[in-house]
Amino acid sequence: TADGDETFDELYNAAEELGIDIHSLRDKTGRSVFYACPTTSISYLEKLKKDFDRERDIELVGVRSSLFHFFFPEHLNPIPSTVRTCDGLVSPLFLVGQIKVKSTKDSNSEVRAAYLLIERGADPSVSMKGKGPWFLWMLQGLLKGWSRNRTQTELDTLLASVRGRIDANRASIYLQRDDKEREEEGVNVNLTQASLRQWVASLRAESVEGERNIWRQAFEFLLAEGGQVYPENRQSSHVLLNELTLQHPEVTRMMLQRGADPSVADAKGRNALARVIGGNGRCLQKVGVCNALLGVGPDTQSRDPDELKTLWEERDAEGKSAVDVLPSLFIESFSSDELLRLTESLLDSNVEITPTTAELVATALQRDFDRLPIDLYFSVRNRLTDIVHEGAMR
Repeated sequence: TADGDETFDELYNAAEELGIDIHSLRDKTGRSVFYACPTTSISYLEKLKKDFDRERDIELVGVRSSLFHFFFPEHLNPIPSTVRTCDGLVSPLFLVGQIKVKSTKDSNSEVRAAYLLIERGADPSVSMKGKGPWFLWMLQGLLKGWSRNRTQTELDTLLASVRGRIDANRASIYLQRDDKEREEEGVNVNLTQASLRQWVASLRAESVEGERNIWRQAFEFLLAEGGQVYPENRQSSHVLLNELTLQHPEVTRMMLQRGADPSVADAKGRNALARVIGGNGRCLQKVGVCNALLGVGPDTQSRDPDELKTLWEERDAEGKSAVDVLPSLFIESFSSDELLRLTESLLDSNVEITPTTAELVATALQRDFDRLPIDLYFSVRNRLTDIVHEGAMR
């Protein structure tokens, strides 16, 4: 405000008369007194900046975009990998945040300051403790005040700025929340895996569809940049060994379309179907993920009975198969069209199931059966009843 400018101007003049170097003054956090300067007036800051120090005062860029070309002049090459702030050493990309600046000192067009720094060599793959990977942190900022068309345009610009420059497999600090809602940091993930975690989190939280699509596009972009979902084995067939790929059917379907093989076993000898049914407690849509693995439903490739039989009956190191842990799925899940179609697939695969399991499945499907496709429901129920009766006759 004009009054604020005048007050600060008076403070500056008074300090000068008293012989106080106002540029050396710091608040208790170590920030420059100019951090509190209320003005964004370029002419006002031009008058003051003659005594700014490019190292000491650089964090002013984060709140005074008009100072960007002073602290990062076009001839500055290379861009420093870190700059010193009161919070310690940080990447310039985190320092400038979301601010927009003139594309050149004398230009009238504006761009994100971060993109100018990337063009001049700043590393878009960096992470920072407390904020995570810059790429995801930047995208989270763009999603605030989400607007479909504007955010899509912002995403396209962000991706264009880092294409060919970002290391999709760089180890990163990823911020996540545990069940007690405490922030925890994990460093054993690469940027692509961190992006996948963000997409899965948006799906689990049932975020706005456009927001989910933004996170999906970011993840697909990093895959196109060479990102690895399961670095321990870079073959596309092994990506389902990353448990995140089995936490939502949309993610599972994408991985299958990219060549994932659900029969690949983990260290305990369990294929993907057995892992989903018998474990993976963070999966809230087990039935949907199972159907994706079995080739049931939209956007999935159907499987022949022999493939299905193998997935159901293949035994792990303890001698257990997906069929053996099947009851837990029907105990946990609500009766639904998806559950009915999973049962149909199970019966079509000619897998041998016990009368006890058949009776449990029939009972589970009977709950809210009036919401199910009636013809399919009675067809499946009759087949299950036959298994129960055959068992009783033995």
